[in-house]
Amino acid sequence: MPGTQGNYNLYQAFAAAFIDYSSASEVVTLPVGTLAVSLSATTRCWVVIGDPGTTPVAAAPSAEKVFKRRVFAINAGDTIDLPVPLNTDADLVKIAVIRATADGVLDIIARKE
Repeated sequence: MPGTQGNYNLYQAFAAAFIDYSSASEVVTLPVGTLAVSLSATTRCWVVIGDPGTTPVAAAPSAEKVFKRRVFAINAGDTIDLPVPLNTDADLVKIAVIRATADGVLDIIARKE
C-alpha cells in the first residue's frame, strides 16, 4: 500500500471534525475512504481509534503495563499523524476522546490517497 512507510501528511486532506471533550468519552465516525488522520488537541487527552464496525470508549489507562492497540495520549498543542484501519460503508471506523487534565477540543483531519 502506498505510504505505509512514508509520511501520513502526504495524504490528501478531505474532511475535518472538531470535537469538544470533557470527562465523558466523545465519539466521531470517520468518513469512508479515510486512510490516516492528523490529530491535535487544545489540552492533554486520550484518544482511541476503534476497530472497524465497533464504537470505542476512551478512558485514561490504568496502572497496568499492558500494550493496547491504537490508544494514544496527545499533549496540548501537539499534532500526531496516525494510520487508521480500513474504513468501508459496512464497517465504519470511529475515534473516541476523553480529557486527561482539562476540557478541550480535538481537531481531526481525515486523509486519503
